[in-house]
Amino acid sequence: MTMTERPNDAGISLIEMLVVVSILGTVLGLVTQGMIVAQRTLNENAGRLQGVSETNLSIEAMTRVLRTAILPSQIQAVCAGCDVAAFIAGDDRSVKFYANADNDGILPTSGTTDYGPRRVTYSVSNDGVLTETIQRPNVHAYNDFDYQYCVPGPSCPVRTRVLARDVLPGPIFTYYDRRGTVIATPLESSASRLKAVDSIDLVLRIQPLERAESSTVTARVTLPNADSLIQPTPTP
Repeated sequence: MTMTERPNDAGISLIEMLVVVSILGTVLGLVTQGMIVAQRTLNENAGRLQGVSETNLSIEAMTRVLRTAILPSQIQAVCAGCDVAAFIAGDDRSVKFYANADNDGILPTSGTTDYGPRRVTYSVSNDGVLTETIQRPNVHAYNDFDYQYCVPGPSCPVRTRVLARDVLPGPIFTYYDRRGTVIATPLESSASRLKAVDSIDLVLRIQPLERAESSTVTARVTLPNADSLIQPTPTP
């Protein structure tokens, strides 16, 4: 009787190899896609948190200084126009005003000083950069209250800092009179508009990343120094 040798099926066939490669490819593709989605989500969350933090800090910085808006005459100024209004100019994307800020020293009794109302400007550039500019009056005699301001330049330094980037288009500043009526802009178009400003609404929207949601913070700033005589004292 002749014994028939059975075929040897040890090893991996081509079909099995193709199946394994196909499965591995699918698994690796899913893993890679999951990692990409996770990384994208992390970036979006980081951008969102950055936007929230930047927006809050910017609003806080602006409201703190805006509350010190003051008529220069309220701190003994006798310069031309010092008794007109605390605000110099303003529209929905920028504002310029006098502020009793950064006056951390007592008015000296002799010599010279740069004590006096600061000129403060908040403005947003076309590329969405919100900037704060603070200018001190020229150095003057301690008893000279005719405050003057030089033209900013190399010989006339001013303090400038960036408060926020990636600011979205849209109104930031809305001005109200004592009755709560919106004041039309630009404020500098008439002295009556400059005088009428009693409070300001701020609405700041920032979007650091296109995929991340924008962050929006609003605030209402009243102007407590509008009708009272302010004596020279350190800024709190």
